[in-house]
Amino acid sequence: MLSVEWVQNLKREESQVIYFRFLDVNVFDMPKAIDICYKYYRQTSLPNMYGDQNIASAKLRFLPFYPLVHTFCSSELEAFLCSIFLPRYDPETYISQKPCQDACERVYQSCQYAIGRSSFLWPEELQCSKFSNVATCYSKCFEGDFPFILSYT
Repeated sequence: MLSVEWVQNLKREESQVIYFRFLDVNVFDMPKAIDICYKYYRQTSLPNMYGDQNIASAKLRFLPFYPLVHTFCSSELEAFLCSIFLPRYDPETYISQKPCQDACERVYQSCQYAIGRSSFLWPEELQCSKFSNVATCYSKCFEGDFPFILSYT
């Protein structure tokens, strides 16, 4: 359960991790407290597609998805959600990487049964047709590898 103390700790940690601002994008080091995304990449850029300007508000958007994550319906679900709420920042291209349409379709297909058996509704704004497969999109799987995982320090 989300506690007030947890949110306060996250806000304290977040205030210390802003990396830099590039154009209209704030780049943050991913707090270790957000382990769901930290294991995939180390930098995020905001605002996200919902307009969240800080990590704490973006993290709160995950809450409705935790029951679905705990069904383990897709090995890509966590990375897909991270790419939506806390998109990966690519320091080489200076681009905030949005999710790929292919990744969305794989996740939705894998989780369709779990979604149907629960009260969870796949949000309209996450319809896969709204994403693209441009070269700069983010997908955890690429020929069985995890190309964007950085080494743990």
